Amino acid sequence: MVADLPVERRYAEHAGVVLGGMGLPPAAGKILGWLLICDPPSQASSDLAAALEVSKGSVSTSIRLLEQGGLISRVPVPGRRGVAYEVDPAGLAKPDIAKF
Repeated sequence: MVADLPVERRYAEHAGVVLGGMGLPPAAGKILGWLLICDPPSQASSDLAAALEVSKGSVSTSIRLLEQGGLISRVPVPGRRGVAYEVDPAGLAKPDIAKF
């Protein structure tokens, strides 16, 4: 039940519902919602899958969609291989954010 989840996770779940109504797949909405509030602000795909309890495939597909839409961007992770993802503030200011 959503009410039993930590407040951050509830926010991400609600973001998935709201953004799903705007045309984003629910998993992408959850990821975007999580990236808006998570600490640290950049998260590896494995961190996203674990925090949101979604499959790695859903994370990969959602990241690709959000990245192509300019809503998130890749950032290097010092001392770690691979990349992390964080919200791109310029992407959120786009007037056509609902065109997914």
